[in-house]
Amino acid sequence: MSDRMKADLVVETIKKEIIHWKSYGTRRELRLEMFKYIEGFYNTKRIQKRLGYISPMEWLKKWQISRELLVA
Repeated sequence: MSDRMKADLVVETIKKEIIHWKSYGTRRELRLEMFKYIEGFYNTKRIQKRLGYISPMEWLKKWQISRELLVA
C-alpha cells in the first residue's frame, strides 16, 4: 500500500469519525478537535490491524515487556 493510500485512509477515517458528526464554529476549533482525536485516540488507543488488532499503547507495553525478558 502506498503512502498516499495510507494518508487517504487516515483522512477518510477522521472525516467519518469526527468531522461529519459535528459542526465547528471556526477552523481553530476543528484543528483542535482533530489534534485531540489524532494524538489522544487514533495514535494511541485505536485498535489497528497491523499491530495484531491491539492498540499502539498495548503493543508498546507488550514490546517493552518482551525487551525486558530478553535483557534479563
